[in-house]
Amino acid sequence: MSRAASGGSDRGSTTLPPGGDPPHPGGDVPPARPDPATLVAAGRAARDAVPAATLGDWRPAADRPDPIALLEEQATTRFAELVPVRYGRMSPTPFTFYRGAALPMAADLTARPNTGIIVQLCGDAHLSNFGLFASPERDLVFDINDFDETLHGPFEFDLMRLSASLVVAARDRGFSAHEGRHAVHRAVRSYATHMATYAAMRAIDVYYARVDAATILTYVDKRARPMLESTVKTTARHDALHELPKLTAVVDGHRRIIERPPTIVRREEMSLAIAKAALLDYRQTLQEDRRVLLDRYQVEDYAFKVVGVGSVGLGAIVALFMGVSEDDPLFLQIKQAEASVYERFLPPATSRTTASGWWLASAGCRPPATCCWGGSAGSRMGATGMSASSRTRRAVRSSRR
Repeated sequence: MSRAASGGSDRGSTTLPPGGDPPHPGGDVPPARPDPATLVAAGRAARDAVPAATLGDWRPAADRPDPIALLEEQATTRFAELVPVRYGRMSPTPFTFYRGAALPMAADLTARPNTGIIVQLCGDAHLSNFGLFASPERDLVFDINDFDETLHGPFEFDLMRLSASLVVAARDRGFSAHEGRHAVHRAVRSYATHMATYAAMRAIDVYYARVDAATILTYVDKRARPMLESTVKTTARHDALHELPKLTAVVDGHRRIIERPPTIVRREEMSLAIAKAALLDYRQTLQEDRRVLLDRYQVEDYAFKVVGVGSVGLGAIVALFMGVSEDDPLFLQIKQAEASVYERFLPPATSRTTASGWWLASAGCRPPATCCWGGSAGSRMGATGMSASSRTRRAVRSSRR
């Protein structure tokens, strides 16, 4: 849910609500809860200040930053040998470029008027970051899985990122311009309908709301249903045990992650002692029941792994844990967190879920920022301070976060 700020805002700025409190969810002191009438009035004022038609009318600014220059700037904080891999993953199609171009789009979005209605942004809500994921109860839910760019900001930034991705993906797949527009219209209508429904619900019910696999089937036509049913069955089988023979081999009686340069490698600057120390920090950030579960496993091996598109070149480690038997593996991903691409353009937030120069660890789920979303898939996320060699520390150079 979002909390409305009063009115809209001009180019690249964000309006504060009456009383001067920053309009950011979270923080050390919970904000005063306005009554429903005040929220409705604030929403209408924001719509009057920045009409929907304005949000849909975009033209490049005369002083627009060069998108390629922005990407090259990002490359300075990445492992140099992986920058060509990043560009290689971005270059095949317009959509693959779009996936990796969160910073150029952030520059475009923040240079235009915004509603001033502040939420915890995903920050990179394009089409490919949605999918089916296991909840703590092992149910499949439809959700979003990438919060590398999460930050407090105007709600419409995520909606625009998603809408534009639908158009680009439709072109990539050979659909007509009409079909692309139709997909965007349906997505925006669905968003508006669900937000209106959530606005009338109790906060606790919104927190627990989710979209499970069975619900998705009701949204598609009969022609697409067999493909979706097959996807659900395939996703349900993709657990750690299924991936074990693909990612590992037995070497001298021990399970070891298979190197596949340059995407899966071992690096000299990352020792087992450093990895274990980082994982110990991570353990302390977990909820008690997750900590007890993690203690049933021990680290067997780890390696650097290239993941995603836009995040290629940042540090990412896959760690293999084993339980008491060979059929009890656990894979944990430890991922470097840089400053959100929005951070240079938006006012400082009063709280931040992740910290630049820190590493987020996940067992295939989502980060703590999802508490602001009310999702159900983020069951094993935590944070760890990564102390490594000078090379690794340079790769995680921090700016304020």
